[in-house]
Amino acid sequence: TLGIPYLAGWTALYTIACAAFLYAVSPVIRNAWMRLLLYVALLYNPVAFSNQVNRYYRDAGYYAIVFLCIALFLGMLLHSGRRRAVLAGLGGFALGWAAMVREDSQWLFIYAAGCLAAVFCFCIFSLNRRFGSAVLACALIAAGYGAATVPVRMINYTEYGTFALDEYNSGSFAQSYGALSRLDGGLRDSSVTIPYAERMKLYEASPAFAELYPMLDAPD
Repeated sequence: TLGIPYLAGWTALYTIACAAFLYAVSPVIRNAWMRLLLYVALLYNPVAFSNQVNRYYRDAGYYAIVFLCIALFLGMLLHSGRRRAVLAGLGGFALGWAAMVREDSQWLFIYAAGCLAAVFCFCIFSLNRRFGSAVLACALIAAGYGAATVPVRMINYTEYGTFALDEYNSGSFAQSYGALSRLDGGLRDSSVTIPYAERMKLYEASPAFAELYPMLDAPD
């Protein structure tokens, strides 16, 4: 481990994300004082001080990663040449990072696709119609995303025999939860997915489910 305090690390990442956003919009906000004012406003955004993001929970850093993704892909859209390529690669990596922090990050893929589509549109309506920059950006996004997620997939494959990034989006979680919630022993309580009596029967019928007994129902 790096030994960085949890909340301090996420705060540092948010500071970097704010700086990345300023760099992203620099082609359209050229006044340095205006960018400095925007930077201060972003740093002291009330969201950054809310209770939701100042506790030891993954949401403490998720907002920083999301903002970093937004900044990098916006920069990819507004910049050109080598800068666009670098921002695209970093954006892909940040996108993979966000997908690993929260399983419901699919909306960020839509945002990234929209920015990439806008880059292609600029190429179409420009006079030179050079698509090389847009194609390279697309490839670097995929490369950055792979660099972030493939190591985790390899670990999952080595340890669990599946190349999935997480069980939530792989379908196994939904299938197992659906199978368990369909059980009905006549004691169904809407506030309890699997009542105690049904869990006892499952422990006897399923060796895999029986592994959960010490965590769920073992006496103290």
